[in-house]
Amino acid sequence: WKRRAISDILVRLRYNGLMANTSRSLHEDSPEWMQGLDEAQRARLTTLLDGYLSKLENGERQSLSELSLDNEDLIQPLRLYIDQIDRLYGGAKGNSSDGLGGFDALGIEVGGEAKRLGDFLLIREIGRGGMGVVYEAIQESLSRKVAIKLLPLPAMFSKNQVARFQNEAQAAAILQHPNIVPVYAIGIESGIHFYAMPLIEGQSLDEVVSQLRYAAPPGISTQWLQKAFVSQGKLVPLIRMIAEAADALQAAHEVGIVHRDIKPSNLMLDLNGQIYVADFGLARMESDKSLTKTGELIGTVRYMSPEQASGRQALVDHRTDIYSLGATLYELIALHPAIAGEDGPTLFQAIEKSEPISLRKLRKEVPMELELVISMAMAKRREDRYFSAGEFANDLRCVLAKKPTLAKPPTMGARIAKWTANNRGYFVAASLILALTTAAIAWRMQIAKETQAEMNEMVLFSEGTVNRMSTNVAQQLDGVPGTEEFRAIQLRESIAYYQGIIKKTKANPFFRQLLAEANNRLGSAVQSLHSPSESIAHFRKAQSLFDQLRKENPSDVKVRMSWARNQDDLGLALSETGELEEGRVAIEQAIRLQRSLHDSAPGIVLVLDLAKSLNDMGMLHQRLGETSEARKAFDEGYELSRKALETLDEQHEYWTTLHSIMSNTKNNLASTYDADDPETAAKLYGEALQLRGRGEDLSLLQSSSIAVNYNNLALALARVKKFPESKAAYTSAIEIQRRIVANSPSVHKFRRELATSLNNFGWLCLETGELPSGQAVLEEGVQIQAKLLAESPEDPSVESELGGIYNNLALLYQRQGSPQKGAQAFVDAIQHQRKAVEAAPNEKQYRDFLNRQYYNFAALQKSQKEWQEAANIALLRMGLYEKDPANLFSVAQELAELATEAFRLNGEDREVRSIAEKAIEAIRKAKKVGFKVESAIIETEPFSILLRYSSIDQLNAL
Repeated sequence: WKRRAISDILVRLRYNGLMANTSRSLHEDSPEWMQGLDEAQRARLTTLLDGYLSKLENGERQSLSELSLDNEDLIQPLRLYIDQIDRLYGGAKGNSSDGLGGFDALGIEVGGEAKRLGDFLLIREIGRGGMGVVYEAIQESLSRKVAIKLLPLPAMFSKNQVARFQNEAQAAAILQHPNIVPVYAIGIESGIHFYAMPLIEGQSLDEVVSQLRYAAPPGISTQWLQKAFVSQGKLVPLIRMIAEAADALQAAHEVGIVHRDIKPSNLMLDLNGQIYVADFGLARMESDKSLTKTGELIGTVRYMSPEQASGRQALVDHRTDIYSLGATLYELIALHPAIAGEDGPTLFQAIEKSEPISLRKLRKEVPMELELVISMAMAKRREDRYFSAGEFANDLRCVLAKKPTLAKPPTMGARIAKWTANNRGYFVAASLILALTTAAIAWRMQIAKETQAEMNEMVLFSEGTVNRMSTNVAQQLDGVPGTEEFRAIQLRESIAYYQGIIKKTKANPFFRQLLAEANNRLGSAVQSLHSPSESIAHFRKAQSLFDQLRKENPSDVKVRMSWARNQDDLGLALSETGELEEGRVAIEQAIRLQRSLHDSAPGIVLVLDLAKSLNDMGMLHQRLGETSEARKAFDEGYELSRKALETLDEQHEYWTTLHSIMSNTKNNLASTYDADDPETAAKLYGEALQLRGRGEDLSLLQSSSIAVNYNNLALALARVKKFPESKAAYTSAIEIQRRIVANSPSVHKFRRELATSLNNFGWLCLETGELPSGQAVLEEGVQIQAKLLAESPEDPSVESELGGIYNNLALLYQRQGSPQKGAQAFVDAIQHQRKAVEAAPNEKQYRDFLNRQYYNFAALQKSQKEWQEAANIALLRMGLYEKDPANLFSVAQELAELATEAFRLNGEDREVRSIAEKAIEAIRKAKKVGFKVESAIIETEPFSILLRYSSIDQLNAL
């Protein structure tokens, strides 16, 4: 009776609005005074009742007057609920009027020493926290010890607390991993929410840390750990247990669950050293994000990632768990928190700005590799952390095995970028100083007398200030994440300054050379930020200036080398905008001069320049479909670099650069085998990747090249049906590219490369039948490429790439059984590809892509028995290859197949005749440009359908 009555109270509490359940209105029988309570009053009522029940649990009883002191507006609801609970509870614990025991503050029946909840006999409380109370219990039906977690009665007054408790049980129940506490049972008994799990004999890591820190008597888990310290060393067991916890988090993240409250107290260590991740009360499942709002703080502050501490819940993903686990490992080693400070604003500020004290300063036995791994896990920016908990676990094990890790010391560029982010005021001030210095120099130049001595002084003064503080600053920022726009601004200001100086110094050649070089650098910067079209203007300005300088001083080697580099850059930019022949001329001019310079005075810098130009020429040959010439250029560039490398030791400043050039060249050589020999292509791509594997700090461009290499390898592996290996390579490419784009979102080139990898990965998913994954990556690729096109509407290569992604998306929709969506995607693909062909009519690749998209669209219409539509689309292919007999005949074959299929299903009708006549017309056009029609072909499928409308002799006479 008492159980039923308690349950009834809970039901009425819910109906009366204390749980603030917004999914239903208040119960129609609830009194008027309850409907009048606002949220603040309900919150105070919950707090007062919670305190009353807690004191009742300890044998104390508050009077109504005590409770209602300063809460007179709540007297009526307090009296109602206290009267009902007192009648059921029998006054105080242990004083039940009927001698049958009573109910504790949880609402659980008390019988002697034990408390019963359905099938579970509760023995003792073993833990209590914000999300519930944990008891040691016996599950009587199975005679086993368990831990059972209960949601206290006061917590049931909160809709969010109930939802989070259910969320915790659901999250823990669906996870199966040896390092995650499993769930045995979930239920509600007498209105009490609970779930049961194994009883872990051990301690939480916060207890372990406390005992180690204060040299307190060790608990059962601490005893095991101290023995492990003796046998394995002081770091090995700690690293191993956190690696296992990272494995557990990886398993949770793979099914879309983010824990969000990783900390020492939520990690349990058993008697045998097994670590368990527990307490998924704040976990967020990707399928339900309703428990969290922007600005709401979820988790324990000291272990929060910066994005979590700032309340930006939209940014909180699996990487916040990686941060918190890194902070936990730091605390296990240092025996004090990674982020110092008391709770409150200071702690939030420390999380955002402060860096933990170096572990190696605190513990001499900590290797640098371990410190770097923890630093990467705890990076302030989530993009700089490990991409997955699995990566974190692998790196921890690499530290134990003394193998190379992903975590590396920050490069000088990364330090600059970090300093800039943390010192924006100083960065702005430095820019202002630079501007003022430039203005001061201009003023001095304006008032200076035009004497040679003063001119020389001005030249030296200018070179030592502006060139170092502007042009050179821009050079130093090349490759530093997030500084690309600033670098371009500095270069533009340098150009404006040099132009002003040149006017004042009567076109001094020194400043004209500086101006030419600044234009060249700005062209390269703009090319990567936006598109090649604007960069061409800057390269041409540089070309004009270098031409004048060469005429004035034809023996100046530095000017000639700079002219050749600029010609190569100009040629590459022209080729990317479809101006292939003009691009060819520019690169050929660069190569001729570089060969001449190299032959007369060979040097490593000339080798680098010539090898790059040969590589660029190979890419241009490939764009023109000149495969043999492309391979020759790539081979020559590779051999030139290889021979130069043999003369250097590993400490030489150009050793890494030559390796990078060799790798890029071999990657491009491999691409020439993609179509006709994918096995060879895959082999060469693998060799190109091996050339990169030395472990130095990599620039963004080098990382970008590695990712492109992985993408190309994946494509070759897919073509030879090695799908698992292909998927792994695509995953590596996309992972690297996501990091690069996160660091430098303004760089056009990096986003294009990511979109390309997503497109290719989507095609692989289409091949392997993983359609949902394929749809996700292709739709993401479309979004990225569409934004790029909006930024560079005149770039035909962006149009073409967007058309390619739409084509693959159309094929996927078709495979999913959505022909209408597929047809629309094909229309979009063809629209963009046609614009690319119109903008760059000499680009054979664009034409080939459009041809394939027409063919695929026609196949979709054919599958829907839209014969005439399919035939009309096939005819569009004829316009692409008016002088190519083989392609024209392939259109005739496609039309004949359509006519044959239509005839089989519908018999002879007007539509079949119309399509057959179009096929005959296609044969006529093919024969006119050189195709030889043979009787043996016409008499076989699918052309035999044409004999119903024309004789062999007539067809042969075409």
